[in-house]
Amino acid sequence: MALFTRYKIIDLILTLRCNAMCLNCIEFCNMEAVTGVRNNETDLTMDQVDHFIRDVKALKTTPGELPAVHTIFLTGGEPTLHPHCGEIFHLIKRELVDQGFVGSVKLSSNLAARKKIPPELQPHVVNFVPVDQKAEEHDVTLLHPLDMRKKPMSFQKCSHFRKNTVAVSCHGYFLCCAGDGYARLFGMDYLFLDHLPKDRTGFPIDRLDDVCKHCPFPFNSSFPERKHGRPVSKIYSEQAELNRRGRTIPKKL
Repeated sequence: MALFTRYKIIDLILTLRCNAMCLNCIEFCNMEAVTGVRNNETDLTMDQVDHFIRDVKALKTTPGELPAVHTIFLTGGEPTLHPHCGEIFHLIKRELVDQGFVGSVKLSSNLAARKKIPPELQPHVVNFVPVDQKAEEHDVTLLHPLDMRKKPMSFQKCSHFRKNTVAVSCHGYFLCCAGDGYARLFGMDYLFLDHLPKDRTGFPIDRLDDVCKHCPFPFNSSFPERKHGRPVSKIYSEQAELNRRGRTIPKKL
């Protein structure tokens, strides 16, 4: 029987820096040239990690209640590039897992970095990126749904299996593991929260279509740029120029 938790998965994005360039990177790591978004100042501070821990603890108020979160993934970018990755892992395990607030904590690392991870953390490593997606340069689709003559997506109709995953970065809390990258690209700071709501209904779900309508994620499994020379949508390029001119999203966490 499945156990009820307020949140099934929370992705804690330790950094957006990365040592790989993967197909269809939903966080736009190493893609400043086409997004105008800089990822070299995105490491979570220890104060921000403490903020996150307090927020998770605040979800569970009844003694004996089931964990409020099923699993926390430490992710990125490449989380092991964060100078305190190991310390953060042990802190979350001690403060949240061992005390019953969270079911488990995992380290989501790419295969290129895994061999450098300390032995005591190796059993907790998971990897969502197949080896054949590694490349020396990005081979991603940066086409807008309108470029592909597709009807824009809505949050309610999205079929992505992790759309209800909470992504947590230095910018705040965002409901959707794929959408926070596009929210950063478009400067949608109002979709990021500075606190973790009691449940998913506390997020601005009624406004998530603002970002979902620009997301090509459900449509790009065939990677059409392979046939068309890796195009970048004019819509995305215009937003990238605004980012290069200094538009940023405040760090709310």
